[in-house]
Amino acid sequence: MSKINLWYILNKYWDIIKEEVNVKELDVLPKDIKVKIVYVPIGSIISKKFGKDTGQIIKYAKSGNVEVLDNSKIKVFSDDGKEWILEQQDYQLRYEWLDDKNMAADEGVIVRLNLDIDENLLKEWVARQISRFLNQLRKEANYDVADRVNLYWYTDNEFFKDIVNSFSDFLKKEVLLKSVNFVKTLEEFNNLICDIRKVFKEDEGDIYFCLKK
Repeated sequence: MSKINLWYILNKYWDIIKEEVNVKELDVLPKDIKVKIVYVPIGSIISKKFGKDTGQIIKYAKSGNVEVLDNSKIKVFSDDGKEWILEQQDYQLRYEWLDDKNMAADEGVIVRLNLDIDENLLKEWVARQISRFLNQLRKEANYDVADRVNLYWYTDNEFFKDIVNSFSDFLKKEVLLKSVNFVKTLEEFNNLICDIRKVFKEDEGDIYFCLKK
């Protein structure tokens, strides 16, 4: 893939890529990133074109005697001035010095994931987990897909309180909620008449949820 086409795709489908890959932001890798691209000629293919020169081509390509040309072609050159032009199908790309934990490369594209999760990202992730949990509750309650319902919830965990309060508008949109109502005590929550109720459990604690038309 050419650089022009790659950048066109990234810029046009930026938001779709973030959504599909489940990443918060996309950015360009710094130019000084330490990744070495090695061009490896495919012997079984180039031998039909270059015959006895095949061994030299492979040797010089692996040693770095390569110039990248237009249209994904490369020029392999020897120390004594010989040159061979290879088409894209004549070689493979190999990447060296990749950090296996958070980097990958294919088709000339190098990707690095920043796996550091700050508190804001953690809260957003939990909010999305809650959204999926509540949508499953909607299905179990046999609500119509267009039904807007009321949510009642209780927790004594401050972290969860902050998340539900901060992401209440998000939850209203994703779960089709008319209202999001915090219940002050577990006793009061247990006395509610609900269409369905269930506990969302995480390591941090529990949230008690009740859905009602």
